[in-house]
Amino acid sequence: MRSDDPLEENLYLTGGANQSVVDPQREREAVDDFRTNLVRGAATARTVGQSGVSYDAAPQHVSDDRSGYDARNLPGDDDLERLALSIDVRQYRPRRRICGIDCTALLDRLAPPDWWYSLSYRQRNIAKAFVWGGAALLVLVLVISTSAQWARTAKANETCRWTKYRLPTAVRPTRQEVSLTLPEIKPGAEVTGTTSIYVEVEAQEPTRRAEVAAGWAATAVGTFGRRLAGRGLRASEDGGVNCIIMHAAGMDVRSAEVVVVDADGAAQGEAQRANFAMGGESEQLSLHVADAVPGGSRARIDISFAYRLQPGLRGLYLSQYDAGGESDDEDEGVSYLATTQMQTTDARRAFPCFDEPALKAVFQLTVDAPAGLTALSNTPEGTLPAGTAPPEGLERHAFQPTPPMSSYLVALVVGSLVHTSVDAESSYDPKLPIRVFGVEGRDPASLEAAARFASKIVPAYEGLFGSKFKLPKLDLVAVPDFAAGAMENWGLVTYRETDLLVSTETSSRGVRRVAVVVAHELAHMWFGDLVTTRWWNDIWLNEGFASYFEHVGADAANAEYAHLPSLFVDTARGALHADGLASSHALAPPPEDVDSKLAVESMFDTISYRKGASFLHMLRWMVVREGLNPVGEDQLVTALRSYLQAHELSSVTTRGSFVPAVARVVGDGDEEAGKETLDSWLYRQGYPLVLVTMVRDEDPSIDGHVRVEQLPFLEGAGTGTCSDAEPAADRGVAANEGRWLVPLEMRRGRDPDHVKWYALDRCKPAHHVVEVAPENDEEYLLVNAGHRGFYRVAYDASLWGRLVAAARTRPTVDSAWGLTEQDIAGLLDDAWALSRAGMQPISHFLGLVRAVGARTGPLEYSTWATIPGYLTELGWYSEVMGKRGCDAELATWAKEKLYRPLRLAHPGIGSLQADPETLPPATRLVRARMLLHLGLLGDDEVGREAFDLLKMRADVVLQEDGRTPQPGSEGWIHPDTRDVTYEVAMLRDGTKSFDLVKGLHKAARDPAEVERALMALASSRNGDLARAAIDYALSEHVRAQDKLRVLTRVAYSSHENAQWTWKAIRNRWGEIAAQVGGTGAAAGRMGRLVSTVAGRLAERDAIEIARELRSAHPEEISESDFKKAQEAVESNMAWVERNGQSMCEWVRAHAS
Repeated sequence: MRSDDPLEENLYLTGGANQSVVDPQREREAVDDFRTNLVRGAATARTVGQSGVSYDAAPQHVSDDRSGYDARNLPGDDDLERLALSIDVRQYRPRRRICGIDCTALLDRLAPPDWWYSLSYRQRNIAKAFVWGGAALLVLVLVISTSAQWARTAKANETCRWTKYRLPTAVRPTRQEVSLTLPEIKPGAEVTGTTSIYVEVEAQEPTRRAEVAAGWAATAVGTFGRRLAGRGLRASEDGGVNCIIMHAAGMDVRSAEVVVVDADGAAQGEAQRANFAMGGESEQLSLHVADAVPGGSRARIDISFAYRLQPGLRGLYLSQYDAGGESDDEDEGVSYLATTQMQTTDARRAFPCFDEPALKAVFQLTVDAPAGLTALSNTPEGTLPAGTAPPEGLERHAFQPTPPMSSYLVALVVGSLVHTSVDAESSYDPKLPIRVFGVEGRDPASLEAAARFASKIVPAYEGLFGSKFKLPKLDLVAVPDFAAGAMENWGLVTYRETDLLVSTETSSRGVRRVAVVVAHELAHMWFGDLVTTRWWNDIWLNEGFASYFEHVGADAANAEYAHLPSLFVDTARGALHADGLASSHALAPPPEDVDSKLAVESMFDTISYRKGASFLHMLRWMVVREGLNPVGEDQLVTALRSYLQAHELSSVTTRGSFVPAVARVVGDGDEEAGKETLDSWLYRQGYPLVLVTMVRDEDPSIDGHVRVEQLPFLEGAGTGTCSDAEPAADRGVAANEGRWLVPLEMRRGRDPDHVKWYALDRCKPAHHVVEVAPENDEEYLLVNAGHRGFYRVAYDASLWGRLVAAARTRPTVDSAWGLTEQDIAGLLDDAWALSRAGMQPISHFLGLVRAVGARTGPLEYSTWATIPGYLTELGWYSEVMGKRGCDAELATWAKEKLYRPLRLAHPGIGSLQADPETLPPATRLVRARMLLHLGLLGDDEVGREAFDLLKMRADVVLQEDGRTPQPGSEGWIHPDTRDVTYEVAMLRDGTKSFDLVKGLHKAARDPAEVERALMALASSRNGDLARAAIDYALSEHVRAQDKLRVLTRVAYSSHENAQWTWKAIRNRWGEIAAQVGGTGAAAGRMGRLVSTVAGRLAERDAIEIARELRSAHPEEISESDFKKAQEAVESNMAWVERNGQSMCEWVRAHAS
């Protein structure tokens, strides 16, 4: 109820359990009585009876004369009423309610202190006026301050607006000092930091010419002065700089100052406060100073900033793990590690910087972190400056300066770690200390294999590259949450746990992969860290080199697995498929084609990695000719040594650095010829198909001669047009046009140990290249012997038939006649690709598989690592065909005609329980693939065995006091076949196996066991279980790094499940993207997910859905990703139409 009287309106008084509004008449009587008692100084006020209104005792400190009244000078009614109203009557009533709720305690807390009531009414009003006036003044100051900052930001935005993705080039960093304070390692903890960036300002002539083209947004002439054309910095009249553009993202920049310094870094004058603005898709930070920094001078930029430590897989982020013991977090034993991932464009999330690869600087980090934790960075810790001390409870780590390097290589790891160490046996002194770290709770013994590998790889690289590892230490760290496989941070390499740790739970395939990944990252210490690509369009200079030399390094570390001889199967085969698509790109596209974050991310693909490696493999083979010598001297390696020495600690381009370094040796001393060869492979996408035809003619002088011709090859469209148009570094050539210098290495059956070389460098067919005996069926001709050339070969029917016959025999010490496993792998892949392109029938491929099955002797890795995959693909096509398919006949043929003879010839390979320790390394690697394929084919023996083994292991692990079975104990399954066991059990009886495998995943602590159980959950062909696997992948039980892998595995389990996955991507896009790092962080990953899953679809509406997704999420799906998805779907549809019926006819004819 509301009244005009303020007491009546606001005051509710209580009497017992009831409350009533003060009656005006009763109130007047109360005021009269209170006036009398107050003036007389009575101790208590009279109680007003029936009205329910009462007053407690008057305050004792109220004096008779406090308001200027006494008994002789009683106030009038108006004065007394004002006096009564001025007394805070609410202070003295027993209970107060608001809307029926007792708020007495709350209001008591808000009541003024007792001294407040000793003041007179006038004094209190004056005090209130001062308080409210001060508050108003404070608000005004804040508004003005905020407005001023907004105005400064607006001015920085307007004055220094830069519209290009790449930074201006007139300001270049030389040194950057970064100080970070991490008070806690837990989600939401605030990281505070400061950075001092020393820069050099290039002197420029001020001009307005072409300023918009240079990157500045257009403004009115004369508004803010003139600009530096092409350099990206506003210039004063004398060429000085008012604007500096750099990078910062995901943080609160709190202040920025710029001061001119001398060559020693000492300030020359007063620092200027910089207006700053940040944001936008380019994640740039613009600084504006009123007084220009003189051209040709040096300056220091001081910035303070802060952000929250969170999971996210980029920048400085948290990785979560279960230490298996004491925890630093109260949430069910969860522990945290702070770590970094800066590549490609995320150093800017850890600290403001010039975040481009060419803008190298010396970095020096200082980190305050909780005491007792290990802190690691690129360099060892140095001596703390005198007089410095961290905040209480923290420990300061001051790291030594790095060599000049790119910002994406800066690394930091802080957490509870265990480690092992070893010295590299290097020819350089002192010996390089190598340490391998894992989080607490990991078995230190699991770190030893990687340390051993690294200690062998580093000396091998030092000898091969002719230069020592440049840093004083090398640390390798296994990170529980890591988006990539590993990251080549100079001196502090970070890895996924499964790519670094080797335990009793690790399979032979896992050990082999650890050797390869360690070798890959250590190759980057030279190619990528010591010498760095200038821009991301040339990233193959980093990744292609590392992907090639990883095979050399892995052989130095673990030679029993023959890494370099298997380069075609492990690397080149995937590159040929990717580069056969119209959506591919050149190894070195123009830099302007890579002008966004998404474009940068898309360069980290199969082309940059695998084609780059395959191109170097071919190039080295072309130069050496007689063969490869992985650790010896050869001309190409000598040229690469000079390349490293010439560009040490700097950045490089393909055109300006790599080509001049190797052109002379590639051209056999003719530099121009070498450049022509290199240009044909570097600036043109795709590769050639070499057509080989034996001439049959009545003229004996030409009968049996071989004709060769090159055409561009596309898997989806067959061949293009050979064109003599020359590619250039600044333009490409259409995918269906081109001409390459193709090195042909040819071997004939009559003299199999003799090799003939021929350079096919024109579009015009070459005749009389080599001669074969036309009537001798044993006279085979193999072009691209060893399959080291990056091209495909199509033979006419006669020559192909001779090769199929030769495939049954392997060369021996006594006889070189026959085909090696590398030859077989290349022929299989060419036949497969040509059938996809519609250029050869699928029967060519199937006939070769049947011939390979008749080979005797040990199982060969390069051969049998591929055949199960091809046949699985055929089964998928048959599934797509539906009722027209031939699933049963295909399974019967593969089991009875292909695998049964192999199982008889190689006892043990067909059983999951056979001891793999007795098998040769190659057999151990391919055995698991063959057993998995048998499970996919529904082999009853393998399926029953798999489920029994899974049940036995689950009974041990999942009991209340569950334990991890050890070798020889109950529940033990050898790691070489354990992942196959889980997957085949899921295929055999997914309904019973799903919960068992999920329980094993939740119970697992070893990273290898976690991964194999998770992948097995996604392997069932049952649609309900596929959806359950997708839901599980998007739950808290699965790490962000693994979620997309599960979705991909579900899609590849069956055609139906690919459709379920496709629906999940479409309907749950936001959920998936958020779980793999958020919209920005997911750039590239989600696009790759779309193109990969589309590879398992064969419905035209899938293309429309992909187009819708591209339109809805342009920042996450690149045009290249969409084109790959479209091309994959169209290729699958075309294969079914071209080959489906003929495949089934062949299988039915040979199954019985």
